[in-house]
Formats: sequence, structure tokens, C-alpha cells
Amino acid sequence: MPVKSATETVISLKPDIEDLVPSEASARCSAGDLANASSFPKVLRSRLEKFFSDGHISPKAGRSMWLKIALGLAVLAGSWIVLYAFNPDSWKFVAVYLLGGLAQTFLMLNIAHDSNHNAISPLRSVNKILNYVFDVCGINSYMWRILHHRGHHSCINLHGEDDALTGRSIFRFTPHEARAPWQRFQHIYALFFYALFSLEYVFVRDFACFFFPSHGYLKRTKHPLREYAILFAGKGFYFTYMIVLPVLLLGKSLLLVALAFVATHIIIGLTVALVFPDHTYRRQHLLSLQPRRLRQRRLSHLRDHSRLCHR
Repeated sequence: MPVKSATETVISLKPDIEDLVPSEASARCSAGDLANASSFPKVLRSRLEKFFSDGHISPKAGRSMWLKIALGLAVLAGSWIVLYAFNPDSWKFVAVYLLGGLAQTFLMLNIAHDSNHNAISPLRSVNKILNYVFDVCGINSYMWRILHHRGHHSCINLHGEDDALTGRSIFRFTPHEARAPWQRFQHIYALFFYALFSLEYVFVRDFACFFFPSHGYLKRTKHPLREYAILFAGKGFYFTYMIVLPVLLLGKSLLLVALAFVATHIIIGLTVALVFPDHTYRRQHLLSLQPRRLRQRRLSHLRDHSRLCHR
């Protein structure tokens, strides 16, 4: 029978440790509390490494993942080659344009997310190159990485820390937020707003986080000048190939291109909402749980994410 380490014994005897993922909010904790707080990630990491080692499995991308990367990039590039090589009529143009939008959705969920976790290649340079898939799809990869890692994974489901809990007065995800009369209908209008999620990210959120940060950790972050340059270059490249070139080179009406553009982002927004239900619709249920059950769900979230995204 294997002997448990001292750290694993702490986990088995104290499943309800107060704070399992330290963040800025944990700065007020004592040194002993912080030692306990770091025990779960350490045990999780050691068990995952043992799982991959025992099974002789690479924790990074395998052949199937690289095939997915090649397929996603080929579909995105192929859709635009078809558009410019054949200049299809209106409805065919929209169909091929939407195919490119589906490829963008696939690339962001399957490649850009994992590469930003350095989970695809053992070479950080390769992961960094693949990070720019976000920029190709209109989202600044540098800011996404900050929001995702510091604003979400370091403080999952902690009110005032986890950016994913911010309802912007449209939604109420936690009992700690003030009520608004219209929020009683949020289960009805949720899909509509989530459909606009991608549009808001491309046009508003990146710029707001760079120039008008609302959260403390963003206000304290000094962004390198090159990231400002990448922000504007990435947005310019995206809007050029998605909107400007179809109008100027293909002679399509601005209205047609705009409708196809909006439809693409509705597909992306709804896909993200439906693929990650625990990050959206079930959040209210999660936050209504008792503290011990909430901590158990946080354990499950971290374990599943580590298993699925850090291969």
C-alpha cells in the first residue's frame, strides 16, 4: 500500500481548506494559511505528472492535436482563398465567410486557449507563436492571457476577484452584488447577450482593459510598449481582412459584409456560451452552494481543467 506524503495527508484530512488558489485577496492570510493554501495545487501537479509518467503519455500535444491545428488553420486560410479566388455571389459569399468564422471559433477554443497555457508544445516559442491565433481572430492575446490567468484561474469564483463573475449590472452572478429589477429575467435574455460576447470583446473589452482598467490588478500593471503596438496592429489586420478587403477588393456591399461579420460573432459567442456552461449559466447555482460544497466544486474545476487543457 503506497505511503502518502505529508502534503497529501493534509489534503485528505482537511478537504475544506479555506483558500486553495492564492491570489491578491489572500495577502491578508497568515503564513500558515498560505502554506495550506498552496498544498492542493502541489498535490494536483504531482499526481498529474505521475499519471502521465506511468502511462508513458506526453503532457503536450500529440498527433491528433497537431492534426487539429493544421486542419483549423487550413480551413480558415482556405475559406479566404476561396473568397478571393472565386468571388462568389452574395449568399455563397456569406456561407464561405461563416465557414471562416467557424474555423476561428475552432482555433480559439482548441488552439489559442491551450497554447496560452503552454500546453501544446514543450517549446515556449512554439506556444507563443500559436498564441497569436487570438490576434488573428480579433482578440488581443496578451490581454486575454492576463484576464484568463490572473483574472480567473488564480481566483476562481471569488467575488471581487474573478472577472468571470462580473455581470456589469446586466447579470447577477453572486448574492454579493446589488439586485436590479431586470435581472429576474436574465435567464430569458442571457443567450442574446452571450451571443454578443465576441463582438464586445473585439470592439470594446481589449481597449477598455488597456486604457480604462476597472480592476485593481489591471491598474497596477504596466504594459510593455510593444503590446500596445501589437494591440493596434492586430486589430487593424483583423478589421482589414474581415471588413475592408471584402468591400474594396471583392466589391461586396458594406451592409452584406457587416451582416456576415455580425453573424460570425454571434456563432462564436453562442458557441463559447454553450461549450462552457459552467462558466455561464450554472454560475448562479455554483454560487448558491454552501461554502464546503463550493470549495469542492472549485477542486473539481481545477482538476478537470488541468487534465483537459494541460496535455
